[in-house]
Amino acid sequence: MANELLTLSNVIEKLKENGLTLTRRTFQYYVQAGLLPKGIRRGSEKGGVQFYYSDSIIKTIRMIFDLKNKGRSLNEIRQLILSEAQTNEPETASQSHAGRPLTYRKQKIISRTNDVEEPAGFELLNEVMRLTPGGDSLKSCLQCGTCSGSCPSSADMDHTPRKLFSMLHAGLNYEVLSSNTPWFCVSCYYCTTRCPQQIPVTEIMYTLKQLAVKEGITKITDAYDFARTFVELVEKYGRSFDFGLSLRYHLTHNALSKISWGSLALQMYKKERMVTGPSKIAGIGGLDRILKKAKKIGDSK
Repeated sequence: MANELLTLSNVIEKLKENGLTLTRRTFQYYVQAGLLPKGIRRGSEKGGVQFYYSDSIIKTIRMIFDLKNKGRSLNEIRQLILSEAQTNEPETASQSHAGRPLTYRKQKIISRTNDVEEPAGFELLNEVMRLTPGGDSLKSCLQCGTCSGSCPSSADMDHTPRKLFSMLHAGLNYEVLSSNTPWFCVSCYYCTTRCPQQIPVTEIMYTLKQLAVKEGITKITDAYDFARTFVELVEKYGRSFDFGLSLRYHLTHNALSKISWGSLALQMYKKERMVTGPSKIAGIGGLDRILKKAKKIGDSK
C-alpha cells in the first residue's frame, strides 16, 4: 500500500524478505547520522509511544546497502541521499526542522577560503578549529567519552559532548549548531582538564555558541535571550542589574505564569532585598572602548 507507515519491526521484517539484515542498533545509528529520516511519533494501542516510518524508507536502506558494497563512506552516502531528496522534493528539502530531518536543511556555513558561496561539508569543523585556540587538537579526539562522563549538565543536553564532536566530524553542521549542548555548558572546565588529548572542550562550546548566533540558530533554548539581555546591561551600565535582567527576561518569556510571583516580589522589596534602580560604574567610557575593540577583533575573524 502506498504511503504505508511501518514500525521498526515491520521495516526489519520487510528487509529480511529482500535478503537484507539490519539490526535495531544499526538502524538507530543511521537515523542519528542523518542517513535515514526520523520516525513519526504516535501513541501506541498498548500504551506508550511508537515510531512509524514511511514505506519509502525500505528503498533508502537498500540504497545505503548498495552504496556501502561499492565502497562509499557514510558521509558520501548521506550527501547522495541529500542530493536525491533535493531533486525529488525541491520544496521539502529546503525546509528547516519543521518537516524533514535537520540533516536535509541546506547548510548556511560558507567557506571563507574562497569567494564561491557553496554548501559546507566539513567547513564547520574547520571553522571551529580555526576560531578556537588549540582547536586543532579536535582532530585527535578518541571518542573516549571522558568529557561526557565529566559533564554535570550532560543529562539535560540533546547530545553529549562526545556525540556532538562525532557529529561535527561527520559533517552534520546544522544538527551541531541547533543542539542545546553548548548552551547548557556551565564552564566548569572539568571536561577540559580531564581530556587525555588536551582538547579545549569548553572553549569549543563557546565557539559553537558564537557560530550559532552568527548563523541565526538561536531558538534552541532561552539561554541566548538571557545572555543578550545581560550583555546589553553591561554595555549600558558596566555591570549586571539583577532586577532589570530578571524583569526583562520574565516579561518576555511566558509572563502570565509569573503573576503568582507578585507577592514574593513585594515582600522582597519591603525587606530591601530588591534593588530597583541601576547605577553606572566609574569610567564607563573606557569600558565602552574596550568592548568596541573586542567586537572589532571578533568580527575580523
